[in-house]
Amino acid sequence: LNIIRDNRYFLMLFPIVMLAVMILIFGVATAGRFFKLSVMKGILSQAIIIGTCATGVAFIYSNGNLDISIGAVLGLAATLGVKAYSVTQSVVVMILATVAVALGLMAFNCTMSVVCNIKTITVAIVVTQIYGAISTLLIGGSGKIDLDMSVAAMLEDGGFRYVAFFGYFIFCVVIYHFTRVGRELRFLGGNENLSLIHISE
Repeated sequence: LNIIRDNRYFLMLFPIVMLAVMILIFGVATAGRFFKLSVMKGILSQAIIIGTCATGVAFIYSNGNLDISIGAVLGLAATLGVKAYSVTQSVVVMILATVAVALGLMAFNCTMSVVCNIKTITVAIVVTQIYGAISTLLIGGSGKIDLDMSVAAMLEDGGFRYVAFFGYFIFCVVIYHFTRVGRELRFLGGNENLSLIHISE
């Protein structure tokens, strides 16, 4: 058992096998209704949101850090993106504004942590409250923000989210596994002293 457990391929395949088993169990328990196209589409849409966050924070977690502000960052970025659409009526501007705000907020979080020598989790706790408050202020007391249904349908049914996610995922995999940046992140791990050592090509 120890040989199987320590095998690198076992560690890679075990989560996939367990996912397949869980899907099979749900399928049997629901008499096949679980495999309906509408159900699968809904699950995939939710999985893409989680997968987007999980893929990005893998870079943070690989350093032994923890960041719980991702949800607040995405919430504020999406809010400002929709606000940008309301002003410009441009889907491209909305998407670019959302991505730019998200990158800017995460860069700010990282800068605060590195420059001020504050633990990532501490920064995350503080900015989560700040970003959440800003989102609430922008949205107002209703707690919701409106987006034209045709725009949402276009992004959903047009396949944009799937293309964007898989493109983003492949980009992150290449950075993490095939570049010096990713190599240094994996070598560094949770050891802050290792950051002082030059990792050769």
